Amino acid sequence: MSAVQLAKRLGVSRGALYKLEEREASRSIALKQLDRAANAMDCDVFYAIVPRDTLEQSIRNQSRKKAEMQLYKANVSMGLEAEGVKDKRFATAVSSSSSYTAALTDRYLWDD
Repeated sequence: MSAVQLAKRLGVSRGALYKLEEREASRSIALKQLDRAANAMDCDVFYAIVPRDTLEQSIRNQSRKKAEMQLYKANVSMGLEAEGVKDKRFATAVSSSSSYTAALTDRYLWDD
């Protein structure tokens, strides 16, 4: 379908259609506008949020992030007293503190 034909189906000028396409390309188009364009082309719009990782990996990542934040604060405080741990020991402490099983029941896991 040409731009002229689509613009005619939408009841807009070709310039308005190009602006619509620009908004779509820049990800600033409204879903209502996208749905209207899809209908003009006898199509449907599917809007979905798709996870980047598995749920288990997302929980593990967040658990590790939370453990790193908590241990970092403690390590800085201990470092002021010359009792902080070095990088390798810090990584080991993070690994042992970021339990997947514990994360499953942590109601504050996603708090930053």
